[in-house]
Parts: sequence; C-alpha cells; structure tokens
Amino acid sequence: MLDEDEEKEIDRLIDEAADEYLPFGELLKQNGTTFEEALSEAESLQCRFFDTLSSYGIKHSGIDHVCLEIADLFKRIQNDDTLFLYISILSENGLLFGGITDDEQKISLWLEHRRHTEYIRERIRAERILRRRFDALTAHTPDFSSAACSKDEQAFLYNISSEHRFIAKHISSIYFENLGELVRKVNSDALYSRIKPYIYSAVISRKHKYMLTRRHYSPNIRSVFKRTEYRIDRDNGKNFDTYEAYIELYMQLREHFADVSDTALSDHCFAGLSSLSDWFYENCEPTAELPMTLRRVIETFAAFLEFWHTGYDGSSGISVKDALTEAGEFLL
Repeated sequence: MLDEDEEKEIDRLIDEAADEYLPFGELLKQNGTTFEEALSEAESLQCRFFDTLSSYGIKHSGIDHVCLEIADLFKRIQNDDTLFLYISILSENGLLFGGITDDEQKISLWLEHRRHTEYIRERIRAERILRRRFDALTAHTPDFSSAACSKDEQAFLYNISSEHRFIAKHISSIYFENLGELVRKVNSDALYSRIKPYIYSAVISRKHKYMLTRRHYSPNIRSVFKRTEYRIDRDNGKNFDTYEAYIELYMQLREHFADVSDTALSDHCFAGLSSLSDWFYENCEPTAELPMTLRRVIETFAAFLEFWHTGYDGSSGISVKDALTEAGEFLL
C-alpha cells in the first residue's frame, strides 16, 4: 500500500497530466511525428519489450510477475537489454499491459512512455557524471590562501539566514564575523566557490551553534561532504519547522547564486548528503524544483506503477515498488 507522500506525488502527476492535455493532432505536431510513424514506433516498442522478455525466459503471465522478474533479472545482469526492460517497466502506463486496441490511445500512451523513459535515462546519465565529479570534489585539496572576503556576500548571508528562527533567536556579531571567514574560505577555492549554495547552507544548518557562539570559528568545509542523517522518522513540531527552514535556506541560496554556481553539482550534494530531501518528499507537497536523489526518482515511478497498474495489495511478499527500487541500486 502507498503511504501519504506517495499518494501526494501520484495526485501531483495526475494534475500535471490534466494541465498538459492537448488535442491529438496538436500532440503529434508538437512531438514532430505523424500518426503512421507514431503508431509504428508504439507497436515496435511493444514487440521489442515482449521479445526481450522471452529471450530471458520471462513469461508474460501478468504485470506483477513481470515486474518482480525484471527486478530480479536486473540485479543479476546489467546490459542494454535488461536496462531497456527495467526502464520500460518503470515507465509503464498501460502501453505494455493495458490491452490497448485504440490506435490514438496507443500513440498517446507511447508518447508519454517515451517521455518518461527519456527522463529516467537522462537522470541515470547525469547521476553517473555527477558521482564522478563528486568523487573528484572529495579528493580535492582546497586552497584557502586568499585573505579577501566579499563584504556584500557576507552581508547577504547574514540577512538571508537571519530570516530563519534557528539563526535569528541567537544572532550576534560573532555570527557575522564567522560568516566572513566562511565566505573567505569558500571563495578562496575555485572548485568550492562553484558549489557555494550547498556549502553555505550545509555549514549554516549543521554548524550554526558554533557559528553563533564561538568567536573566530573557522568551519571545516570538507566535513559537509559527509552525509548527515536527520531524525525524519517522527515529527515533534520543532524538527518539522527546522528542517523546512534548512531546505528553504538552500533554495534561497540556490536562486541567489544561480548565475555563478554549478547548480547540478550543488543539487547533487544537497540531495545526497543529508536526509532533508527525502524528508521533504515524505512530508511536504512535492515540487519539481527541490533536488531529488535518483533513488527517490525510481521509487516515485515504481510507486505510481504499483498503485495504478498492478494488483499488489500489500498483503504478502515483496512489493513491486520495493523490488524495483532495490533493483535501481544496480543502475550505477
């Protein structure tokens, strides 16, 4: 069964689909295809999917069985065929197992299916690149030799962070001075300065007690490249407000420094180096802007598939969602 955040995400996807409705002719035109071409592509995809299933000995005995078999297969074998099967089943919207006979409906589902598979493939491709870049970041020896501090940046950080209660209730001149040291260190190093939205938000969120009270505090910036687990399994009111503030701070910094930052790498750090992103998608209204881990992307598609297109009722065995999400660990 789906939990509340998964139901919210499904509702959001349904609303988006309704908002994006186009007349069929306009849909074809927008996608640069004709009726005949699109129908041929849709039927070719269906044939390829079921032929590939058969080549790996997977019987077409129902979508639940096929989902679990594909998940198990992908854990054992990662190649072009199994990746195709895995992404295709994650993107299933009725095209493969819906028994669709109407050609217009088949084409509409194929266009949506293609859009989803392209998105998943792009996320996988980007994740592979970003992981390599993150490894280079953590292996990097920073240069903190510059003595210069941007007073404008220092003042901006002071003003923007003081909007949040976890800073405002204890703010002092010590904090302002320590922000100057943080700004100096980040801007001294060319690589660190490119991901300043993440570094600034992580240091302020994780180290704010030291930043607020310890005079001449010089934060260990490399420490924010280690994952921090927040208590996201329960809400006592206080932690909800605090986590929301940490996220809002990051998004404010992300927007402010967008023109001078490597947003993709900064987002990768934010999503992967704490449980804040997961907490948000489990407790708040989903948004396309807040960085999401690849695992969360896979889990969202798998939850949608399980809810709408399988017969799983949560009564026994591993769920389709869990099986496909676990198999996603073998994507990289």
